[in-house]
Amino acid sequence: GGFVWKFDVGTAAALFESFGSTSYRSFLLGLQAEGVKAPKVHLLRAERNRVWEDAGVAGFVSEIAGGENVQVHTLKDSGHWVHVDNLDGLVEMVAGSLRDV
Repeated sequence: GGFVWKFDVGTAAALFESFGSTSYRSFLLGLQAEGVKAPKVHLLRAERNRVWEDAGVAGFVSEIAGGENVQVHTLKDSGHWVHVDNLDGLVEMVAGSLRDV
C-alpha cells in the first residue's frame, strides 16, 4: 500500500502554458464588449507581493465595468503564497465575501 510520487513533465508544461495564456481580464472585457454585465469580481492582493502595484490594480478595477462590480481585498501579512502566510486571514476574507452573496 501507500503512494508513489510521480511527476509528468508534459502535463506540468501544459498546465503552465495554459496558465500563462489564460487571461481573466480579457474574459471580463469580452463580456463587456458583448453587452453582458460583468459579474462581481473579488481581487485578492497579497500585502507583501509587489507584482501588483497600486496603479496596476487601479487600472484593472476601472477598466472592468468602471469598477462597479470589482472589490479589492488586501490580505495582511502575506506574500505570494497567501494560503501559507496567512490562512486564517484568507479564510476570514473569503467567508466574509461569501456572506455577501
